[in-house]
Amino acid sequence: MFLTPLGKDIVSSTAQKKQNIAYKLINGQDDIHNYLSNFICYDTVAFVRYLQYFTPPISEDELINTCGQSWLPKFSFETGTKWYGEYLMPGLAIGFKRKLSNNTSYFFHAAISVGNKSIRGVNGLYLGPGWSYLADLNILKSPDQQGFFTYDNALVEVYISKAF
Repeated sequence: MFLTPLGKDIVSSTAQKKQNIAYKLINGQDDIHNYLSNFICYDTVAFVRYLQYFTPPISEDELINTCGQSWLPKFSFETGTKWYGEYLMPGLAIGFKRKLSNNTSYFFHAAISVGNKSIRGVNGLYLGPGWSYLADLNILKSPDQQGFFTYDNALVEVYISKAF
């Protein structure tokens, strides 16, 4: 992950200061661009989740040396809770998995929940176009019996990470 100078300062600061920044990021009172550079959606989720913990489940070294889709094993979305459209508590790591026509699937986006059915993310079009915009998950059509939503002319599953 590429940290800005301010990002490096925050990573090495007190747990209370980290949590304060996480709160501000989740609530849109601060911008992720102040802390990260050259990042994608998975990096933003990892950074915010890292800041939320008094004892982070990852080390500072791991935070600095992991980027992009390399975060997916750490998030372990599929071992988490499948989301069916209910209220989301703020600060959860949310993963979006697209089902392909040949019955394969892949995670294509991650975001942070901000409460209700809203998320904050980057590079996710309607699922988080930029950190300063809230994405409303009501854009997803009601899930079918297997828990698939329709989004962007595709079937999508939504997961809440319990691992991180």
